[in-house]
Amino acid sequence: MNVTVEGKDIKVKLGTSKKEHMDAALKQVKAAHEDFKRDIKEVRHAMQDVVKKLDKILPKDETELLKKDLEKLCTNKEAEAKKILDAKEKEVKGA
Repeated sequence: MNVTVEGKDIKVKLGTSKKEHMDAALKQVKAAHEDFKRDIKEVRHAMQDVVKKLDKILPKDETELLKKDLEKLCTNKEAEAKKILDAKEKEVKGA
């Protein structure tokens, strides 16, 4: 609380509300999740480039299997990040 006197007036500035803190925390959590999604997209793209280069060296069936495994890994990590996001949102809103 911040109190100032200006002539006849007394001004009291209260601190930020709990809702504002919750909104700021949720915004940070969502921003971190968006950063993760962007990063995983970049990693997926880089992995696909490597697999394309390996496609010239390895048999086709091995590279296809590798593509599927890498895609499954990325999808699992995205799902895991979504679960973490949901848990954090619930935690912040419940706090």
